[in-house]
Amino acid sequence: MESSPFLRGLMLDDPKRLMTILAAAPETRLKIAIKTAAGAWQDTSEAELMAALRRVRAEVALLTALADLGGIWDVEQFTSALTDFADAAVGSAVRFALKAAASA
Repeated sequence: MESSPFLRGLMLDDPKRLMTILAAAPETRLKIAIKTAAGAWQDTSEAELMAALRRVRAEVALLTALADLGGIWDVEQFTSALTDFADAAVGSAVRFALKAAASA
């Protein structure tokens, strides 16, 4: 990870996150991350939503990098994981924005 300061930082800044990722199959952690991102818009403020999505993004970034570098996922699985997470995160942000607009 010397060539990726971002990923190294993710591991060093939150060792618990790294241990959580390593403790389960990548597919399991990805499903949890996607579910977390998809539901992050509910009952929250904009700041809390943004923080939640950043936390999940960090987990997905590290998870997908480790699965790719470790040879666990091929390029199709890697790309699909990033796409599925992006769909969930953007969907959550849009739902939050629509909810905020409806209550304004």
